Amino acid sequence: MADVSIATIRSMLQARVDAVVRELVPGGIMRSGLYEAPNPTRGDRHAGSFKIYMRGATAGKFVDYAGVNAPFIAGGDRGDVIDLIAYVAYGSHDRAEARKKAIAWAKDFLGLAELSVAERERLTKLAHARKLAVAAKHQDEEERKRKRAFDLFMQARVGLAGTPADAYLLSREIDIRDIPTFNHQDIRFHPGLEYFQAAEWGEVGGRRVKLKPGPAFPAIVCGFRNRGGAVTGVHCTYLQHDGAGKADVPKAKLMLGTIAGSVVRVAHGRGNVPPEAVTEQGYPADLPETVLAEGLEDCTTLASAAPEARVWMTGSLGNLGNVYVDHPCVGDVIVARDNDWQSPQAVRQFEHGILLLEAHGKPISQMAAIAGKDFNDLWRF
Repeated sequence: MADVSIATIRSMLQARVDAVVRELVPGGIMRSGLYEAPNPTRGDRHAGSFKIYMRGATAGKFVDYAGVNAPFIAGGDRGDVIDLIAYVAYGSHDRAEARKKAIAWAKDFLGLAELSVAERERLTKLAHARKLAVAAKHQDEEERKRKRAFDLFMQARVGLAGTPADAYLLSREIDIRDIPTFNHQDIRFHPGLEYFQAAEWGEVGGRRVKLKPGPAFPAIVCGFRNRGGAVTGVHCTYLQHDGAGKADVPKAKLMLGTIAGSVVRVAHGRGNVPPEAVTEQGYPADLPETVLAEGLEDCTTLASAAPEARVWMTGSLGNLGNVYVDHPCVGDVIVARDNDWQSPQAVRQFEHGILLLEAHGKPISQMAAIAGKDFNDLWRF
């Protein structure tokens, strides 16, 4: 076979950039045409500084803003898709040698030539080790997030009555005293929760440290529990100090920890039986209907209007399809949907979530408020 030009190899790699990136740099995420991942050549804990362009004429180009290696541009390692292979698979200390090996790798990847058995085995082991390292880091990070969320949940106190949280819900015309099976254990009050997004961070001795904490506000702290009942995350609603409304911050509702597959159990419904007390699937007629809604205000409104229902909060539209409706405590399911979705993407996400719920074989139905954007709006008309 006649030798293939570098330009042709580059173009062929760009056409398969998704496969190249999955092979060499696992564990990343896509953001606006950029693939962001922990740098596979060092022990990064987070993605952010290492980016790969995935579209158009620059597909495969990478930038490592935390890199310092010449002969790449000072202040950051960077280059085209061949440089990416060289950097990740062969290091950047000897760029000429690394590029030579990268071209051989690319020819093998594209079916234009074959690597030696030893080199193929070396790269296969390297890729496998990196995937294992990414998975381990991800697991450690998820566990750290869950522990942080659980610690915050335990710092909040049980009992909303007489607090700014109670005042806030009353301002939305929600009185938790009208919900006989309200889950006080999982919907708690924190008198002074730090607004983490306003904290100031810096680097001291090579470590990222908090230089100044964010301001503190009273907050409602809701615990997300997984199928087994463990708290995996929290939903925090930051409030004005008198509870007259949400705090005047850019984003008054924040979620921490792992939310996917967990719910906030707002009310247990008829019989006041928590999920862990139900071990065998009953007939739908013997079980309270389970109502799923996205936000706390909607969930407490629905629990007030239908105190016989079990009400669970999903926290986000994307988490709807993860809800464990196959649990034996669940019979008929009613999904409360909002009326203010402006994007087709949100509608598709909701419809996909419904399909995932229906796959469990439980009766699934939908409802929407006849006025306003949600049921709390309707409740207050």
